[in-house]
This record gives sequence, structure tokens and C-alpha cells, in this order.
Amino acid sequence: MPVVPPNFENSSLSPSSSRSLLQSGQTGSQANLQPQSSSTTISTGTFNFPDEDTNNVNDPNREWAILNKYLEDKELLQVINSWLLLIAGQEELPYNPYPTLVWYARRQAERFHLFFEEEDTILQKLDCSAYNVGDHVARTHEEPARWGLPPLLKAVNTKALEKFDWLLTTIPSDVSHLDTRDAKYIVHETVPVLTGPCIFLDSLYPDIPLVQVNLEYGIAGPRKEHAVEMFAELVLSVLVPEQDDQSWSYSTWTYQNLYENQEEFLFMVQAATRNQKTITSECLFRLDPNSQHYKRGEIVCNLTFMRVESDRVVSESPMPYFSAYQGVFKSHSSLVKYLAWFENVEKTEKPPEFCEPTTSSTKRSSIFFTRGKKTSNTNSITSTTTTSRTALGGTSGATESSLCPDGGPYAEHVKEKMRKHLLQNIASFPGHENLFVVLHDVILLLLFNRDQDQAENGLVEAYRLLQSTLYKMYLLIEENTFLQSLVSRFTKQESADSYAVQVLYLEYRQHLKDLLCNELQERSIGFTVAGQVLLDRLDAVTIRPSFHVSSSDKTGTLPLNTQVFDELRAINKYCLTLMLGLVDDALVFCPTLKQYFSPIDTSHHSLLTNYTFKHGVEQQSILHQDKTYLNVEDAEEKIRAPAAIASQAVILKYFVETRLDQTFEGFLGQLLSSSCLPPNPYPRLVSHLRITSVSMEMFGEKHEKLVSRLLPGSAQLIDAKHYLYGFPGCEAYGMISSLCALDSKHYNELLIKTKVVHNEVGARVTDQGIKATVGVALTGFSPLYGRSMPYFHEVELEEHYLLQGPSHIKTDTINHFTKLVYDHLAGFAEESSVLFVGLFLGDVRRSLSDIVEKKSSFIAQLSSTVKQKKPVYMKAYVQMDWRLVLVKKSFLLHYIEGQFIGYHRFYTLSPITYYQNVFSSQSTVSKPTSSYVAEAWYMFHSAAAQLEYLITLNKTLQNVINEELSRTFTPARADKENNQSLLDEAVVGQMTMAYSQKLHEILKRGTCMAPSGLTALLQNKLRSVTDVNQTSNTLQLKISQQSVSVLQEMNDLLQPLLDASAHEIHQICPDVQHALRSITTEIQLSQ
Repeated sequence: MPVVPPNFENSSLSPSSSRSLLQSGQTGSQANLQPQSSSTTISTGTFNFPDEDTNNVNDPNREWAILNKYLEDKELLQVINSWLLLIAGQEELPYNPYPTLVWYARRQAERFHLFFEEEDTILQKLDCSAYNVGDHVARTHEEPARWGLPPLLKAVNTKALEKFDWLLTTIPSDVSHLDTRDAKYIVHETVPVLTGPCIFLDSLYPDIPLVQVNLEYGIAGPRKEHAVEMFAELVLSVLVPEQDDQSWSYSTWTYQNLYENQEEFLFMVQAATRNQKTITSECLFRLDPNSQHYKRGEIVCNLTFMRVESDRVVSESPMPYFSAYQGVFKSHSSLVKYLAWFENVEKTEKPPEFCEPTTSSTKRSSIFFTRGKKTSNTNSITSTTTTSRTALGGTSGATESSLCPDGGPYAEHVKEKMRKHLLQNIASFPGHENLFVVLHDVILLLLFNRDQDQAENGLVEAYRLLQSTLYKMYLLIEENTFLQSLVSRFTKQESADSYAVQVLYLEYRQHLKDLLCNELQERSIGFTVAGQVLLDRLDAVTIRPSFHVSSSDKTGTLPLNTQVFDELRAINKYCLTLMLGLVDDALVFCPTLKQYFSPIDTSHHSLLTNYTFKHGVEQQSILHQDKTYLNVEDAEEKIRAPAAIASQAVILKYFVETRLDQTFEGFLGQLLSSSCLPPNPYPRLVSHLRITSVSMEMFGEKHEKLVSRLLPGSAQLIDAKHYLYGFPGCEAYGMISSLCALDSKHYNELLIKTKVVHNEVGARVTDQGIKATVGVALTGFSPLYGRSMPYFHEVELEEHYLLQGPSHIKTDTINHFTKLVYDHLAGFAEESSVLFVGLFLGDVRRSLSDIVEKKSSFIAQLSSTVKQKKPVYMKAYVQMDWRLVLVKKSFLLHYIEGQFIGYHRFYTLSPITYYQNVFSSQSTVSKPTSSYVAEAWYMFHSAAAQLEYLITLNKTLQNVINEELSRTFTPARADKENNQSLLDEAVVGQMTMAYSQKLHEILKRGTCMAPSGLTALLQNKLRSVTDVNQTSNTLQLKISQQSVSVLQEMNDLLQPLLDASAHEIHQICPDVQHALRSITTEIQLSQ
């Protein structure tokens, strides 16, 4: 895809220009850039193709007519022009308008799916026929009949619910085996009720994440405590609520630990039931007896206790008629039995008037919020039930005539309880990540209030939201969650049923591929990159079939272990970020539903922002682009144009300099010249605008000027024989390739900060005649820090030991080298400024205490490793300003015999190190390609580089906590009395604050394309593992394994932003992309 670089050099819109620019953090312009209406368009376009008969195959203008018809049908020109009008109407024009245009295009791409069906068609699906049978009972018109409350039945697709019939008849619900041991207690027949989203399958929901069934248990008797004990014996393999510090959480009981701890299980069930909590059983449902296909399911066990008094039976349910408001019954008898349990719930003095709908043409009624008028000649039916077995059974009196309209499910206090329950559920799940968790409760509220204003609009919006890409992503997340639970279970316990995991994994992988990598449904660049990354990650943890196996299916088998579980969980966090972005795309078209969802709290996103931290050598002109605007009024006064057209001239100049005209013209040219026209052109436009937004951000400086600044030519040739160069102003020596882009100021700073890990060896000759010279080289990416690279993730050093001595004393030379290394490492035992992680001898890690306490063993192992030319390196954390930086230093031995008679290298030399090392000493030590240098600078200063830096800070915090928990930083002293860790928790707190602020800053960057709900989610996670020191007003990160898990979750949530940003920056750097592709090809050919 071609990239249009902006024409900003020497213009009023250049970030380096102060003329006509406002530098402000919150000017209100960003808020005003939101679309005024989702349907804002203009009636005229700028393209006018000949209007010819498209059916004439031989007409030479037929192709133009088809293209013209395509643009007209998709309203592409009108939509683009409406965006330009929105931007042009601002008082302050953004420096980079493309991030805003990307979000506009994303919404239009999702609108294609949301508005695929007309509103009348949707309402027809949600207005099915239902008629009353008695006072409280209704049934569907279509067969097989479903029974329940009319508002629910009118939105039920009867045919779709047939798939659950066999399941409802096979769920274990027999209570005959229970020995009551007391004639005063009666256990009613269990009533299964289909609940949750599955009752609206194929009417509202195109698919469902799980099948939910309520098992309603009714027990009548004099004492609730005994009834609870009986109920506990009816429940198996469940999620049982347990109380801890006044809060309730769920503990999982499997069949195995249930049978091993039956008494504890029964006690917990009883405690939960007494506190009015439901018991949930997680299941795998088979919906068809002739199929091995399984569906995730839940069975919710609920107890309704009916207290038997001297002259009546009174229901003590905290939520009367709960399942009637939530679900659909398979038979008339089961509904009547269930309603009869609440027959004597306390009634209101003035019962509400209620008229049930009878057909789809009947006026819709509202159950909630409607006060009924006083009714006349209404006789209250009072039960005179005795304690006889017939009365306790509740069947003989459960006729339709006994269910009076002034009580039952339509009593005012029953409706109010249900309304409060639903609203409480909605409020208890804030955040965009819980959107579909509460959507079902919102749908129930809307269905029971269809005569209220905007209720119909809300139902239409809910239907459209459930047809969106957003809902498909939610289903994918739920599918992954269930797969995690199965992998976790079968990892702990082998079972013959584990084959079901493989079937569900293959389905999950296919669904992921269909959603993100479907060739028949084009997606934008962010989703296609994510899809490929996720498929590669899934394939990486599977066991692939051997090459000699002839099979067309290349998909591997999913092993059942903790590694797979962790990877599935990380993939779900990845998908959650994608879902949050889709929420921003879709929810803008659902104004009625948004009223029910809690707004995102943006007031306290970052933690303790009154501290300021410096992050590397950042380019302020790039970081402040989002705060840079062109004031139209000021520009009108300065532009050379008549006053009458000054405003239009400013807008026109802005469009030209930001190349908006070329951008859209280039996109339309590509679109219309492609081999096929996509049904939805907006995903392709999103991709085009995302890449253009990155080029706009990075190409503010001319290529030649940037290269001259990065390659000042300061390196000087000081040894022509060895092609050795030096850099004035610092002790830096090496090849021209390593010094050409060196920043002397920051190079010196790095050397000073890492000097604490340098080995200072005196210039003396040993008894064996060995003279040692030690030189340190900065290697890897570290020499690029400063002028070329704004951040360093870790510092890589190479410490070269040049030992010169007589011939044939190689063993003595190695022994002397091991002594120098041991003395150097032992010095860290008393050095509090260095957090020593370990010395690595090949694949073996030795701790500092292990080295000091087992000197002989260590020296022998080090000598053996050197002889085998295996890598020897140390890792340590060194404090640099406010952060801890990992320093990796390699120990490299050179042996020179006599006056260079012979030379021996005791390590494996990498060809690239000679050209990238920068030595601090001349005694121990090719022309650059300018296009690579410039493009590397773009990459290092992109949003992807910032996100990678942020992830590095996060990983450092994780590693420090893990090492601290392993007591790695405990001083290696002879006495063990004072074993306090060397880790300064105040430094960790500073890093946490800096990380939090940088997180907030990066997510606000326009080209980062972060969803609006992501910042709050990440900051809430960080807040959960930090404490605030009220005295110093600083943060303290909790040193615990939970902190490590939460920090890793945050990195997983940021990963899709990094992957998409990295792909985009590669698209505008073709030379580097070509070089990387060539390297990859060479590696594959060499294997």
C-alpha cells in the first residue's frame, strides 16, 4: 500500500514552527472531533462517472458505470466528504488528522454489520404471538409450545429452542432417593427452567456462549435449617459461594474433592443457601443424543423453602418468581407447579391492574414502573391450606384459577424486587469488558417495559449489537475461557473424556481464523495482524504431526499442561483489547443502551501524577503532536488571501499540507482498480488511514536532513592498518559502522552508570609471566542510545580479558582468568548498589552466595566452561536514575602467546560483534547505508517502540519481584544474622509510578490506537497490586506472586497494540522490511 508523506517542511503546521500553533493539553478540539451523527453525509460527490446502462456488456463505458454505481450504493464519497466537513468545522485543526479519521472509518466498517437488517424486520422477530392460559400463564402460538411470562415469550423463537428439549429431559432432577426421615417435610418435584441468553436464541442472539438451566428445588416444612440440610444433599460438583471478610467469592468443587470432603462440602452449601446464594454447576452439555458435540453449560441450583405453619404455607424465597422472570418453561405443568410455590407470598393491599398481551397485534404492556389503578369487586383468595400431605404437595391446588392476578408474579413488591435485582447486576459489572455480561439483564428490563419511551429502540440496538463483530469477539473470548477450565481440569487429573478438549480446541481455532483471517470477509490491518499472531501462538503450543504421517490436516494436538493454560489465558487478554476497540466502534450506534452501562471513570487513570520522570532521550516534537493544533482564526489573519475567502484558504492549505486530498484519491484509485470490489470498503480504508497516520507522524523532517543529523561524520580514522576509528570527546573506538551514529554525551553517561560492574585490573605481571589487560565494550543496541534510539531496554557489555604470556601455558592462563573473574564477583557480595542476579555458565546459573561459599566448585566449573568455549556472562540490576536496568556482561578470554606468536580465543565469535562493538580502550580493539539509518530512526521513535519500552519496564518489575521472592538479592555474607534484602523497595515504587505515568501517556498517543476503556482497565489492575504511602505520597508495589500475574496480564493487554503498530511502521520502512525479509529467507535456507 503506497504511503503519502506529509508536506510539512517550512509550513505553519510543522511541529517545529511556533507560528499559528497552540500548545495545549486539553483544548476541547479532540472532543469536538467526534462525529456529530452516525449518519452525517452530504448529497453530492466529487466523482461523476458516465451513467450508462450496466446491462450492456459491449458498452465501453460499462466498467465506469459499475464503479459509479458501487460508489453510490456504498455512499463512500458522501461519507468521506462528511468527515472532511467535520474536521474543517473545528476552530483548531489537529496536526495529524488521520488518527481521528481512522476511528471514523472503523465505525463505518462496523456499521456495515450493525445495519444489515432493517428496523421493521428486527421488530417483527421480537414480536412473536403469545396468548394467555389463565391469569398468570402464557404460551407461544407456535408449536411446540413454550410457557412463561408474556413479555419474554414474545421475543422467543420456538423452533430454535427445540434443540434443548432432550437436554431438559435428561438433566438429573430426581428427588425420590432423598430420605426425608420426617413426615413434616415434603420435597417437591424439581422444575428445570431454561434461562439466560439461550432463551432468545435466533431471535436476539445468533449464537450463545453457554446453555443455562435453573433447577428449582422446592421443600416445604416447619424449619428452614433442616430444609437446607436436605437441599445440600441434592447438589453435586458445583461452584459454592463462600464468605471471607464480609465478601462472597466462589470456590470450585470437582467430583473428586467433593467425594473426599463431603462434610465440608455439605457445610459450605448449607452456609451459602442460608445466606440466599445460588449454587452453580459447570457442565459440558450434549444437546443431541446422536452427536458427540458438546456445549458449555451451567446448572444453577436454587432452593425455595415453604414454611408450614399451623394454618397456612408461606414461601420465604428472597426472590419470588425469579426463574419465571428469567426463563422459559418446557411444559405447562412445570410452570404451574413453580408458580404455586409462591402462592402465599405477601400481597399488596391495592393490587396493580394488569392486562396481558394476547397476540402480536395487542398493545405491549409494562410490568416494571407501572402503578395499577384500584380495582373493584376483587375478591382476595386466601389459602386455608392445612398440614396434610395433599396440601404440602401443592399439586391439587395449583390450578389456573387459583393463581390470582393481584398476587403472583405481577405483585408490586415482586416487580420491584426483580427490577432492583437486575439494576444491581448491571451496576456490579462496570467497564466495557463486561458489556455482554450485563446486556442480557438490560434486555430483560427492556422487554418488561416495552411501553416505556425508547424501549423499542433499545431492543433494536441490542439486536444489532448481537450481530456485530464485537459480539463475535466476545463469543471467542468465552470459548477460550471454557477451554482454559477444561485444560486446567484435565491437567490435574487424567480422564478418558479429555478427547472433548481436542474437539473444542479445533473449533476454537477455526472460529478465530474465521473471524480475523477470513479471506471472504476483509478485515482491517489491526485484525489481520492479530489473527496471524494468534494462530501462530496457538500452533506454537500444539504437538504437530510427524512429517511421514499422510494427513491433509496440519493442525496439531493440544497438550494438556500448564504452559498451554497460560498461553490460552494470554491469548484471551490479547482478544480483550481487540474487543475493547470494537466496543468503541459499535457502542456509538447504541445511544439507548449506553444509558444502562456505567461510564468509564477517566478522572483517576494515572497514579500520583504529581511526580515527573524523564524517559530516555525522547523527541518532544513527536510526543506533543497530539497537543499541537492550528488555530484557524490566527491563521486567517496571517494568510495571504482576501478576507472574504481567508477561512476557505486556510482550510484548503491545511488539506494540501496534510495531503488529505492525495490520501483519499490514492485510496479510491486503489479500491476501484482492484480485481474485485469488497462489499464493505471501510476495513480497507481503515488500513490505508492507519499507515498514513504513522507516516504523517514520523515524516515531519526531510530524509536528507534527518540522515545528516544522525550521521554527523565525527568519527576519525586513527589506525588505517586496522581500520580503527575514534570519536572525539569520548573514549570510544571501533569500526566506522559502530561509531558513525554514536552520541558521545549519552555514551559517556552509560559508561559511567555501568562502571560499578566493570572489573578494574591492575597492570602487573604474574609469577608465570602473564600480563592482563581488560577492556569493556558497549555492544548490542546500547551504542545507538541517544541520537538514534530514545530508549534502552537493557545494557549489554563485553569484558575482554587479553592475557599475554609465554607459550604453552594455556592452563595457567585459564586459571588466572578464573581467579580474576572470581575476585571480581566476590566483590559484589559487599556491593549494595548492584543487585546480582546470577552468573551463567552455558545453561547453568550460579547465584552469588553459591559462588562465594563454594569457591573451588565454581572455579572448576568456570574453567571447564571456558575450555569448551561456552558463553560466560553475568546479569545484574543497576540503578540508573529512577529505574533499575538489567546489565548483561559477557566475560571473554583472549590468550596471546609471546609477542603475538600465537593467539587463542576461548569463546565463539559472532561475525556481527566486530562491527557493532564500541570499545572504551584503543588497546583492546565499512560504510553505512543512509536509508537504513533513517528508517531505523523512524522505528525507534514510533508508537511501537514506546510500547516495547513500556513492556520492558513492566517485565523488569516482574523479574525483580520474582528474584526478590526467591531471595536472590540477599547479601552473600559469612554471617547469616542480617539477611535483609539489598532491594530498595522505594526504587521499585518509583519505577511503578514512572510506569503508570508513561502508560497513561502512551495510550493517549493518536497512532497507538488504544481503545477508550483500556486505560481505565490497566490502571485499575495496577491499583490492585499497589499501596499508597500516605506520609511520602508515593506508591509501593506489593512484593507478591499476584503482582507478577497482574503485571503480566497488563503486558498481554498491550501486546495487540504493539503488534499492530510494529506492522504499520514496517509498512513505511520498505528498505528495512526488505532487509529483514532477506535475512529471514537466508536463515530458512541455511536450516
